[in-house]
Amino acid sequence: MNVGSFWKAMQQVLSAAMPNGLVGLMLQPNPILPMIARWTAPMRDGFFTGEPLKRYIAAQPRQRFVRISDLFSNRSSMIKSAFYRRYMAPQTCAHGVCLLFWKDQRLICVIAIMRTATQGDLSPAEMKLLQ
Repeated sequence: MNVGSFWKAMQQVLSAAMPNGLVGLMLQPNPILPMIARWTAPMRDGFFTGEPLKRYIAAQPRQRFVRISDLFSNRSSMIKSAFYRRYMAPQTCAHGVCLLFWKDQRLICVIAIMRTATQGDLSPAEMKLLQ
């Protein structure tokens, strides 16, 4: 797999399909090889393995989507969380969704789409488009 070509094509498709402030990609097609992470802007290490995302993925195997807001009991707890302060606030992102891709019981790819408060959360039509 040519990761560079896939990354470029993925960015082009998402940019044409919907507004986004930041896009991330995690690939680990083989559990023996190290995880590959790419972002459209500088991002601190650990987003894809950070809590509460890691806990959600472990508890919801084969789930295809998760809104970042669904990882928290309410908006206030999200904004107070280390996850929000570490990964979202520095990018001025207020909303996000992760697309989860599985091979059998193993997560092999995550695509994170982050949006600013001005861009708003993904609409039902945008979520349907991602399906």
